[in-house]
Amino acid sequence: MSNNTKTLVVGLGEVGGALAEALEQTHPILRHDIERREFGDPIGVMHICIPFVSRAQFEPLAIEYIRRFKPELTIINSTVLPGTTRSISGKAGSPVAYSPVRGKHVKMAKDLLHYFKFVAASEEEWADKAAAHFQEHGMKTRKLEKPETLEVAKLGETTYFGVIIAWAQELNRYVQRAGGDYEEATEFFEEV
Repeated sequence: MSNNTKTLVVGLGEVGGALAEALEQTHPILRHDIERREFGDPIGVMHICIPFVSRAQFEPLAIEYIRRFKPELTIINSTVLPGTTRSISGKAGSPVAYSPVRGKHVKMAKDLLHYFKFVAASEEEWADKAAAHFQEHGMKTRKLEKPETLEVAKLGETTYFGVIIAWAQELNRYVQRAGGDYEEATEFFEEV
């Protein structure tokens, strides 16, 4: 990225707020949420951290931000359907990478510096730039070859955690019905 450019985080909810906090530990960043704001500074990296409701709603909004702020690189941090990153890049005619946020919501800013920040893009150069950007901010990175692989992986991780939570709740119900203690029951799994 150019030396005189700024980093912009679009969407300051749980994901964007935590990402902005983590990035700001090393360099000042610009923030944009629901209210319309304009920035005079050229944008090197723009992070998209808006909720994905549907591709029909997410893509036009992401493309609008890309055309409005003209970043050198856009990084989508939202959980999206497979093919979204490549589609937005093609429609916007601009470099776009994918790097979903990982971690527990209550301590996500800290977790961003703990877990690997996976990145992928349809062009290797874009993935390299995204990885370098995160590394500049003290994050460990790993690159995947295709954004679709990472998009599916993020959906798989989210689904996996959902299944684990549902199972824990069901186990708790079983233990309660049997008159047992849930904490003691979970000790049984500690060695596994």
